Amino acid sequence: MTLVRKRENRKPQKAEGTYTATIIDVAERKAVATAYGVKDMIVITFKVDGETPIKRPYNDSLHPKSSLYALIKEVTGHEPPEEYDLEELVGKTCTVAVVHREDAAGNVWENIDRVKRVTRSGASGL
Repeated sequence: MTLVRKRENRKPQKAEGTYTATIIDVAERKAVATAYGVKDMIVITFKVDGETPIKRPYNDSLHPKSSLYALIKEVTGHEPPEEYDLEELVGKTCTVAVVHREDAAGNVWENIDRVKRVTRSGASGL
């Protein structure tokens, strides 16, 4: 008997577009190899449209020009202080732009491209 399998490339679970999301997890990853060397990372998990979890890594830096600083400022509406408990982001609702990126093996992944605060009127500006 022959058992033949064909490898299928990953297909995205969520279409590209703008969605409401909730931050459901914040995790620290130490010494991650990146294209720019080994870095400490913060991985934020967004639950998109109440169903699909999508993770987005950020450099572990609260420098005013860092993407993590920009995320905190956008989601909370305030500049983060010098010390900020990232767990405070868990449960925050925001609007995210989901884009697809294909890796070298042909797998297609969902990525969080932009994050915006949801205002009281429900508008996000994405």
